[in-house]
Amino acid sequence: MERKTETVAEALAGAWRDGGSAAPLAAELHPTTFDESFRVQDALDRSLGFELAGWKIGITSRAGKEKFGIDHPGAFGRVYRRIAREHPARFRMSDFRNPPPLEGEFAFRLGRDLPPREAPYSEAEVRDAVSGLIMAIDMVDTRWGVPPFELTPFQANADNACAGGFVVGGALEGWETLDVAGLPVNLYLDGRLAGESWEGEQRCSLDELFAALHWGANHLSGRGLGFRAGQVVSTGSPHQPVPAVPGAEAVIRYGDLGEIRVTVEA
Repeated sequence: MERKTETVAEALAGAWRDGGSAAPLAAELHPTTFDESFRVQDALDRSLGFELAGWKIGITSRAGKEKFGIDHPGAFGRVYRRIAREHPARFRMSDFRNPPPLEGEFAFRLGRDLPPREAPYSEAEVRDAVSGLIMAIDMVDTRWGVPPFELTPFQANADNACAGGFVVGGALEGWETLDVAGLPVNLYLDGRLAGESWEGEQRCSLDELFAALHWGANHLSGRGLGFRAGQVVSTGSPHQPVPAVPGAEAVIRYGDLGEIRVTVEA
């Protein structure tokens, strides 16, 4: 098992370093469980040694979890500082292997550490560690050599839940009482509506976002890891993903509370 883990991790690490895709791997090497995928992810991180900006948690809505038959978030990966930019952000299409789907997100900013420990964290402890809720953009990409939405959740998690790029936006004022499930979040490309808000069970309430963060804190603790103060943790997208178009400015508007922008240059 350890040899399999290291083989996959080194193939992905080479792609992270060189900017390309991993050479095709035999099917028997692909992770087939969440535990396997996170072992690969941790081995990948040890190999890379990159500085962290935060984490991304995905498949957090009731509809998403039902689709995969799971009772916890289905995606969890590292966001490295080298792929993160401040709003308004600019990337190049050559930074990616595939035209990256753009996903506006709600992300928590952490005000204190949640280090690994033997006892599980309570949700109250995790809530107390949060200093704010911000706008963010997850730019989905993978080093597996195929479009990201063709991967299994296990392949995706091995490659940091398909973290391709990340945009850190401004704070959402009054977030503690914000109806995040009801707030319209829409994506516009060059002023044209391109990605509309999800509705119903595809959206998460603030309590459900906190539940995802709570799960993440205890999941990391079980791996001997932890969230750190200053990190941001995204929690899944409230709108339809939209592939980046070279040269087009993407603007994601959070009702009348604010917006976040990114352009992917040709």
